[in-house]
Amino acid sequence: MSFLPKQTVNSIITGFYKKGYIELRELPEDRRTKTVHLTELGKAYMETFSPHIENAEYEAMQALSEQQRTALLECIQLYGKVFQEKIFED
Repeated sequence: MSFLPKQTVNSIITGFYKKGYIELRELPEDRRTKTVHLTELGKAYMETFSPHIENAEYEAMQALSEQQRTALLECIQLYGKVFQEKIFED
């Protein structure tokens, strides 16, 4: 869904797991499938750079004109709607 290669995602997950930032839990209905959960250490790590990301996002939006921001948000809403429809399509 992210359009990243599986190897890239696996490398990131493995790195976070080794650092203790995440834990992997098997799904009871399919033990081959695992869900990713932040540990307390992972939550603390996220808090260290979360403000930096929020600030960068704010500054990036401020660099756009009001018309550009409106167009961007409208496109994101449309993308989200169509994306959801496609995910839940039978």
